[in-house]
Amino acid sequence: MLIGQIKRGLALSAIPVLLGAAAVPAHAQPDYYPSSYAEIVEASKQEPTLLIQSNVGEANWRPVLDAFQEQYPWITVRTLDLGGTEVFERFYAEQAAGSSEADIILSASGAVWPEFIDKGNVVVYDSPESSKLPDWSKPFPGVYTISVDPYIIVYNKFVLSESEYPDSVEDLVALVKDNPGKFDKRIATIRPFGTSANQSQLTHYIDHVGLDKVVSQYEVLGPIADLQRSGGPVFEKILTGEYAAGWALSAIQAVPFLRDQTRANIIGFALPKDGLVMSPRYFAIAKTSKHLNSAKLFVDFLISKEGQEAVNAGGLIPYRSELQIPPGSYDLTYETIVKQIGEQNIIRVTLDKKLLTPPPEYVEKVNKAFGITQ
Repeated sequence: MLIGQIKRGLALSAIPVLLGAAAVPAHAQPDYYPSSYAEIVEASKQEPTLLIQSNVGEANWRPVLDAFQEQYPWITVRTLDLGGTEVFERFYAEQAAGSSEADIILSASGAVWPEFIDKGNVVVYDSPESSKLPDWSKPFPGVYTISVDPYIIVYNKFVLSESEYPDSVEDLVALVKDNPGKFDKRIATIRPFGTSANQSQLTHYIDHVGLDKVVSQYEVLGPIADLQRSGGPVFEKILTGEYAAGWALSAIQAVPFLRDQTRANIIGFALPKDGLVMSPRYFAIAKTSKHLNSAKLFVDFLISKEGQEAVNAGGLIPYRSELQIPPGSYDLTYETIVKQIGEQNIIRVTLDKKLLTPPPEYVEKVNKAFGITQ
């Protein structure tokens, strides 16, 4: 989960209906929308509810749902906050029972999306916003991206001297080599290949950087690293100084720390210039949707300029260009990240089936470098 919630659970949120549909003036659509779009808007007034199953927390959704509410106040949006793979597990279980009410499925677990798509569970909807988006954000017809999750280096500014602040994984390797014993169990990361999302992220990283290079890094970092199952404890221990640094951590979990000035004075972060993994959060209308018109409105809003700005306000990282984002070190967008480290250093996690799960050689050599025996 996101925004400081480190345990997995279920949350239910809803936007109340504040105005009757008849009393609401039509929202002006961009000039590149077809004239027939008014029919979708009108039909949505007979579909006043939406259910979204996602691995996005309520605090992240709130600005998005508030902004959507302003445009379409007759639609009540409910969100179920689940784990990345739980989103799909719940869908399949309810689908088998004939009781699925999901309108939209959203998850960052790329390894599970191909099966969902292959089973025909995606409504192929061509959004009028589609032409404004980069091709990589639309991996399959009807599948779009709400945001991207960069995996960053985080460190305690007081435990490390300014000259030691790392900008890359190689910087961390040098730090450990130059200070034997000093950082034993004081640098942390997520257990390699521990989740389906981590499997695809790490496999993409190795494919980009090279297996030999990654193994040489992990042969230094692995033996001294403290491995965690999730990022929440890592951030907390970096804040207290128990950890000096951590790597391959979701920037989404860093946002609440960086938006709190007191904690931001303690915690620093870097976009690793020797390979920044960025994991898209994909979403699509589910074929079980009974509210297709309202679902289309929500899809279009999420990937619109206004929707992407609301995504940023909720603490996620938007990817659409030319957004109006208030300045701040935590207010990253895909566009600003590219300007900082260069497109060539970004490793986007894709739905390429060859890269979603690691080959046995990757697992064997990485586990050996970390000293993992089971």
